[in-house]
Amino acid sequence: MPSRQAAPVYPHSAYSIRLPLKSARRVSPPVASSALCGRGNRRHIAREVFPGSARPPGWHANYVNRVRENHCVRTPNYTPTRAPQNRPISPIEEKQSFDDPDWLFELKHDGFRALVYLEGGSCRLVSRNDYTFSHWPALATWVADKFGAKSAILDGELLCLDESGRSQFYDLMFRRKPPVYYAFDLLWVDGADLRDIPLFERKALLRARLSAEPTTQILYAEHVEERGIEFFRNVCEMDLEGIVAKRETAPYKPSTRWIKIKNPNNSQKEGRRGLFDSRRSKSVGKPG
Repeated sequence: MPSRQAAPVYPHSAYSIRLPLKSARRVSPPVASSALCGRGNRRHIAREVFPGSARPPGWHANYVNRVRENHCVRTPNYTPTRAPQNRPISPIEEKQSFDDPDWLFELKHDGFRALVYLEGGSCRLVSRNDYTFSHWPALATWVADKFGAKSAILDGELLCLDESGRSQFYDLMFRRKPPVYYAFDLLWVDGADLRDIPLFERKALLRARLSAEPTTQILYAEHVEERGIEFFRNVCEMDLEGIVAKRETAPYKPSTRWIKIKNPNNSQKEGRRGLFDSRRSKSVGKPG
């Protein structure tokens, strides 16, 4: 059996989640989100540092180039079609995490799910119920200017982060500070429909886009491969919301199965049901 070694932890990481690496032979160097979004910004979730992808060293650059050639290069006369409307995949909830070499695991943040529709120099942030978020025009303008595509659809989460990089739901809900966009999927870019290609290919393209134009307003969702049980245990110890499990070869379809595993003891959940019930009762009592 190959020897196990501790995953490296970066000094600028606020989320130093240690997971043992299976073998140095199989693991490429870890990639910190701060390298993509600007090192040294204390506010962004780039401080999540996860172990590197269990793929051969150097796979990422070669793989991204091949995916880009297969899906994003068009003839000079190509005219991008209009980006389609999408319903975001809704994860099902389970109580227990699991290990599986065919699955990857992302950190689940406490925010508002949002699709980004980028087209014609403008950006819309759209909720899972097709409601357009209009409270954060500065973020929408930033995404339109910085993402580096004429048209695109991203899936992700709107978050407010504290100084350690942890999501703070009440700051977002009551609009106490400007949010960031935490992107975990790329469905469409410049006329290329990516929904039928595997998840890990879509994520490679998304990471390449964000690394080409580093920004503190759009953050890339790193992931852990295979080791969901230990990852979830570390997340619970750090009082984070939970994790989301996704099959790495899955397309982006309504039938695609994502699994969310929530931390049952997350401190930010305390009192939330009463707050929502109170707000609903007030809205019901309003005339009209």
